[in-house]
Amino acid sequence: MKNEELSYNLGEVIDRLISVQFFMSGGGSALTNKPVTNVLYDAAREKAGAPLAHLAAKALADNVKPGDTVMITTGLVAPPFMIAEGDGPIAAATLARAIDVGLEATPIVVCEASAFEAMKALCLAAGLLPAPPEMALGTPRKVIVLPFPLDDELGRREAVRLLDRFQPKGIIAIEKLAKNEKGVYHNGLGIDVSAVQAKVDHLFYLARDRGIPTIGIGDGGNEIGTACIADAVRRYVPTGAKCGCPCGSGIAVTTPTDYCVFGSKSNYGGFAVEACLAAGLERPEILHSEAVSRRVYDAGARYGLVDPATGLAFGWDEFPIEKNAGELVTSLMRYMVAVRVVPRWYPDAILSSSRKWAGQRARAEELVDRWTRFIVSAEKQYFPASE
Repeated sequence: MKNEELSYNLGEVIDRLISVQFFMSGGGSALTNKPVTNVLYDAAREKAGAPLAHLAAKALADNVKPGDTVMITTGLVAPPFMIAEGDGPIAAATLARAIDVGLEATPIVVCEASAFEAMKALCLAAGLLPAPPEMALGTPRKVIVLPFPLDDELGRREAVRLLDRFQPKGIIAIEKLAKNEKGVYHNGLGIDVSAVQAKVDHLFYLARDRGIPTIGIGDGGNEIGTACIADAVRRYVPTGAKCGCPCGSGIAVTTPTDYCVFGSKSNYGGFAVEACLAAGLERPEILHSEAVSRRVYDAGARYGLVDPATGLAFGWDEFPIEKNAGELVTSLMRYMVAVRVVPRWYPDAILSSSRKWAGQRARAEELVDRWTRFIVSAEKQYFPASE
């Protein structure tokens, strides 16, 4: 990573931003009035010892080279509406774009067959053309979108096939459910959704055996990657220890990853990794723009991705308000990146003024002295010295 210090420091701020629970978060947070995101984030941060988004971005920057592939898996079918929710696929598409633009690698997005067409549309809206593997590999601005089976044994075999064929240098899960200690997949309310969940856990266990870095992005404690905070999930999430389904073992999961990114929405975690990658590589364009954001959210709405709280096809995963909160959060991230990185890009940019003057001390002191005399003189017309 070109500028690890900048990525670290920006990650410190962005982690705080995305872990603020300013509305219902993931997991079982809807069942309690207590904020749980910050508690779970603190547990993950204590384990990691550094900003979570920074660590994930650094892992990608340090391990992925031009021409490599990176696998992203996402998709959570939300009962009782039984279609994928917007949280996860949105960030999967924008993060795929960041991997292409920033690392010159080919992103491979894996999801349930039921979300396959929607996922292709989201990637296209992000600026990447879905293409067959033989055409996409090594070609800029392309993405490979693949379905993954629901059956456990088929999933195990498909994981072997995909890793053998594509040899990814990183695997990322965004809002992707993992199994608990009894092998059951739950949504945040504790409902068993194993039958409609692609068994991508096999990708992560196999990746660990092969030494491939893995990243899990979650918001509730029932996702791939949050096994590192399972104790906190059982303690603080209402369904963490007791799910209410026949398995009786809660939603806390067992599928681990090397890096965990945790926030109030999984989409925000994906955006945060983009931002830290943009800062660490000193390339602001890696973090998607407002125009890209709106195209991707609109595509999600057109393909019926739902808000799991209402079941309405907003394309995003937040309570309906005048502004899309996801866009507002990403706008703050873009500002944070710009004020630090743009001056490095353009030495004569207006944002670099204070740093430029700091390097011209004699000139700056003369300017301050001259203006001090002017300001003091101007004040005398209002407050003349008493005789």
